[in-house]
Amino acid sequence: MNKKIEILAPGGSFKSLTSAIDSGADAVYFGGTRFGARANAANLSNEEIVQAVKYASLRGVKLYVTVNTLADDSELGQVFEFLRFCYTSGVDGVIVQDLGIVNMIRTHFPLFRLHASTQMTVHNLDGVLQAQKMGFDRVVLSRELSFEEIKYIADNSEIELEVFVHGALCMSYSGQCLFSSFLGGRSGNRGQCAQPCRLSYTLLDENENHVSEKDKYLLSLRDLCLVDHIESLKKAGVTSLKIEGRMKSEAYVSAVCGIYKKYSDGREVLREDKALLENIFSRQGFTKGYYNADYGRDMLSYSSNHDNIYSSVTEDVTNRALTFAQSEFKIFLDAKFTAFLGENAVFECVYNEKIYTCKSDEIVTEAVNAPVSKERISDQLSKLGSTVFAFSDLRVDSDENIYISIKEINSMRRRVTEEIERDISSKGRTYDGQNFSLIVPKRKEIISPVFTASVLTGKQAQTAYDIGFEKIYIPLEVYLENPDLYDSDKDVYSVKLPPINHKNQKNDYSFIKTDSVCITNLGHLLNKDNFSHIHADYRLNAFNSLSIRELMKWGVKSVTLSPELTISQIKEIGKSIKTEIVVYGRISLMTVRNCLIKSSKGKCGCKKGEIYYLKDRKNAHFPVIASKESCTNVVYNSVPIVMSDRMHELSSCGVDMYRFDFTTETDDEMYWVMKMYESSQKSKEAFTRGHYYNPIK
Repeated sequence: MNKKIEILAPGGSFKSLTSAIDSGADAVYFGGTRFGARANAANLSNEEIVQAVKYASLRGVKLYVTVNTLADDSELGQVFEFLRFCYTSGVDGVIVQDLGIVNMIRTHFPLFRLHASTQMTVHNLDGVLQAQKMGFDRVVLSRELSFEEIKYIADNSEIELEVFVHGALCMSYSGQCLFSSFLGGRSGNRGQCAQPCRLSYTLLDENENHVSEKDKYLLSLRDLCLVDHIESLKKAGVTSLKIEGRMKSEAYVSAVCGIYKKYSDGREVLREDKALLENIFSRQGFTKGYYNADYGRDMLSYSSNHDNIYSSVTEDVTNRALTFAQSEFKIFLDAKFTAFLGENAVFECVYNEKIYTCKSDEIVTEAVNAPVSKERISDQLSKLGSTVFAFSDLRVDSDENIYISIKEINSMRRRVTEEIERDISSKGRTYDGQNFSLIVPKRKEIISPVFTASVLTGKQAQTAYDIGFEKIYIPLEVYLENPDLYDSDKDVYSVKLPPINHKNQKNDYSFIKTDSVCITNLGHLLNKDNFSHIHADYRLNAFNSLSIRELMKWGVKSVTLSPELTISQIKEIGKSIKTEIVVYGRISLMTVRNCLIKSSKGKCGCKKGEIYYLKDRKNAHFPVIASKESCTNVVYNSVPIVMSDRMHELSSCGVDMYRFDFTTETDDEMYWVMKMYESSQKSKEAFTRGHYYNPIK
């Protein structure tokens, strides 16, 4: 199979971007000064973006800009201006997380290629098919997929698929990690992740016993390297191989991109090139990640020296890495120059079957002293300097004993090559549409909001029912234990569909008989016609009015707003459908496929439903709860959000539903929580206000 596969490289700075292109990248992804998921990279200014488009376009390389963070209502206008700039400048596509920005791009910038960021947590066929329906051209699949899962998706979909093949691995599914956000206010959904996963943790059981004395860096994964599997991914139908590294050095980008390009034709990888990959950057060697579906302890990096890996990179390694970026690139032109007495000189160049013509401003005259020979004309035209152009054929036809100024010849050469450059760089895009304006219905205070509960067990569901919650979200695995019970009160119970489902099949949830379901990923929308009411969980990251508008378009009737919003930000979100906020409970900080329990104990604990705890260096205990349905771990915050003494302040937000998230609570603790809220008491236990008063960075 001779199908070409795209090598997609990171461009964390202008220099890294050009190095990636010179090292063989077919496409480069980069961020601007805002709205990208690597805010701490150098990134590109608007002026550098213009230069980058020219540099890449002349070399036939695609550029994708990352606008893959969440934006609140007040920022959407700035996002629009940046997108318009990139659109008219000739950037090829946008990598997006925020559904509101997806809505904006489809409405205003239809010629942009639209790529679903890995931050959208698209990890199965349902998600890919839904992304295709929403107008995406490409999906960046979650890093957690095995080869067989990738192949199954490719075999059953038509959309382009992009797969990470090299670089850092996050422990949590991208887009589902609030660890950095809730521990220090620096959100991965805003490109500010502080990487608390690289710190040491101890896994404890319910009795505070150490599950493993050896393992400390339980959330820190080695870097991914799939250079040996390029051909398999190509044959499976993958479109693009993505290299992580917008915060890495120019030498790293050059070496990794150059090596992956070198082996994109299927040849066997040389040992010295593997050694260079490891020497330029790795965390105690590489892992194949989830590729072979044999993940576990071997994926972990046990070193604490994660931030000083570059210190051991020798000058020799750096110099060798940079050799990949020394290739010369030329565009060859067929050209003809004519100069006849009494006429304007004419310079013609042919590129891509188009003729570019320039006439001289001055008339060709008879030489008085020093005639300009054909050789001199040819020499001047060939002085193409630092441009990418060279002549494959240059003919000069002229009378004898003529004069035309050297300055004029140089000007004609420059005008033609600049016109060709403009044609190549320009995508023919202009923006003649309306400026962006966000008009949304204002929120009003809700006098009697509905109290809802989210639970993890059947016992908690019964207690929540006895307490009198008007809506109770139960996991699918709980529903399946006793569907008749929950169907009998189908207006009270709402089945929360699993956020992660790696089964190689399209999922049919029509067997659920409750009136409503709570969706936790985009793929669930394929089942929207089976239910009278679809509620979107906070895992879908509804952060602004446009994201809610997009969810409404696909049949969503109510939504839990992102727990990263402040009270003031919530007030700005338009009142279009019923909204819900979490007023009590432990927020899900990470969703993990590489089982923490198995990595420490050597065997999985998902089926037993046991609760474990991650203990950090400050003695905070983060509950780890295993899902029987999806065989994943969810790490919850060490303390719950508590707003019992601040409910009067929340009332001004105008939300319709107040949600209580019960995770580790016993029956008695659930009743105690409700009494605390009924009496507006402040909790005497440790708690957090979440982000209601502290905006994320």
